[in-house]
Amino acid sequence: MKNLSENKSYKITRLKNGFTLSEVLITIGIIGVVAVITIPALISNVQNYVKSKRVENI
Repeated sequence: MKNLSENKSYKITRLKNGFTLSEVLITIGIIGVVAVITIPALISNVQNYVKSKRVENI
């Protein structure tokens, strides 16, 4: 019975020390999806800004 309680406490302390591989991969995936959604919008905003500055300079 001591082995079971010792194993449970080991698992609990082991999980507190860091992230699992699946947690890291899910987080990277979410960051990637957000980047894919936002980068085209940022690029178009920069292009519109550059165009408006060129028109102002004419």
